[in-house]
Amino acid sequence: MREHSLSESGLRLAAVMENLPPSAEFQPAEPCKGDTNAGVTPCFALPGLGPFQQFKPRAALRGCRRCALHWAGLRFPFGADENLVRLSVVLVMSTVADSGLCAIAFRGTTNGQIHPDAPDRNAMGDGRLASPYMIRRRPLFLRIRMSSTVWLRPRKALPFFSRHPWVFEGAIGRVEGSPPPGAAIRLATAEGEFIAWGLYNPASSIRVRLYSWEEDQPLTDEFWAAQVTRAIRDRKRIFGDGPELRAGRVVSSEGDGLSGLAIDRYGDFLLVQWSSLALLQREGVISSVLREQLQPLGLWRRIDTSVASKEGLTATEELIAGQEPPDDLSVIEHGLSYRVDIRQGQKTGFYFDQRGNRLAVAQLCAGKRVLDVCCYSGGFGLTALARGQAAHVTAVDGSASALELARGNAERNGLSDRIEFIKADAWSHLEQARDRGDRYDVIVLDPPKLAKSRGQIDAALRGYHGLNTLALQLLEPGGLLATCSCSGLVTRVDFEGALAEAALSANRSLRIIESRGAAHDHPISISCPESEYLKCVLCLA
Repeated sequence: MREHSLSESGLRLAAVMENLPPSAEFQPAEPCKGDTNAGVTPCFALPGLGPFQQFKPRAALRGCRRCALHWAGLRFPFGADENLVRLSVVLVMSTVADSGLCAIAFRGTTNGQIHPDAPDRNAMGDGRLASPYMIRRRPLFLRIRMSSTVWLRPRKALPFFSRHPWVFEGAIGRVEGSPPPGAAIRLATAEGEFIAWGLYNPASSIRVRLYSWEEDQPLTDEFWAAQVTRAIRDRKRIFGDGPELRAGRVVSSEGDGLSGLAIDRYGDFLLVQWSSLALLQREGVISSVLREQLQPLGLWRRIDTSVASKEGLTATEELIAGQEPPDDLSVIEHGLSYRVDIRQGQKTGFYFDQRGNRLAVAQLCAGKRVLDVCCYSGGFGLTALARGQAAHVTAVDGSASALELARGNAERNGLSDRIEFIKADAWSHLEQARDRGDRYDVIVLDPPKLAKSRGQIDAALRGYHGLNTLALQLLEPGGLLATCSCSGLVTRVDFEGALAEAALSANRSLRIIESRGAAHDHPISISCPESEYLKCVLCLA
């Protein structure tokens, strides 16, 4: 490696075609303000040492008389053939892996300093031509390619022009070079037309996750910061100063344009769950924005174990920044206090997505006997007791640790005398209860995800059919069935179809009184139907 710098006579320039070192040292002077006379917006606006805010592609910069890169004292190691590249690099980005294809015009003076306003004479006034402005009698442009291109197969582009964020292997025709896991790529049609910017992972069945559909908005640090900022702003708009702002979901993956990332807030602590290896590599900038805007005491990393092996996620679950969450961490929902375990608990520790559904069910439970199947930390059952004045709740779960959490929540809310906890498999318990002749006025079914891939959809529908058939055999005439699916690959239409078949198998009539979804802090992307993962259907039998 040889270190070149802006010194000596003549403008030192080098063309970096691929991996610009992120360790570059530079000192910014005045950022480009664009050329208002030419109607060109600024090519970059850089406060402090951050990366470019905007990166105009190709010829967009050619009309700007102020994109001469106002940098001084630029230095970084550059290993290039001096016969080919005699002058040093004048472009640095702190997140070069996320930058795109562009063309930059460079001008300068013979004393080796960048000067934007010297069209043909140097700034020293010694009468010599500013030769760096013209090389071989023509303007000099430096083209820098930082991102590989992924070309789709013919007739595969429509879903991605429609902004679906998942590109599977079967849709890809070819990949330029060998981009590493996490590399920013440019997605193009088979004919080369730009579609979107995304992150590449050759180990995942989702080869590319797409994030930006604007060609002049590559995946820079500013882009990630803006996405997180928008998600936080949306929650403030939805909840105002309500308690949900400190106990709820801050970022909801595809619903917030951040596929592969879910962030939950538990008072002064944030849980950051990753289901994308590529996006995990941007943890630094995302956690920085979270710390700046929410000022948490601590950020804890979780990995979505259901996709870890498919994504190549090997990162440890540990503290990202600040303090470790305490063992007695709790949240308030509908006036009830719940202890949550964000380090070892299921998923992200608490199912905020069922917030509204728990209250909707509770309002139909006055004086009723309730069976809560797959109860986890007791949310449906405890809300039915405290807010719905249910007579009694039987709560069933196959996890001993979940039941321990639920018992503790019942005790801390003074509800232990009206709730019974049973450790059992959902199907086995329902079958045994049917054989005993048990009957309930309200039954809640909230099983875990049954379809983790498209190949499991049929099996999942058979599972929903069987589970709901058993529940209907336990339900009193006129009773309420609140049945849920959290499988994003199972559509609402298919789920309700499974309920119709279950009603026929149980010889019962079902009437849907409400078909619900996730809470408001779990938005649905209109371009990604799979983001409508939670279905909660309230039925009278």
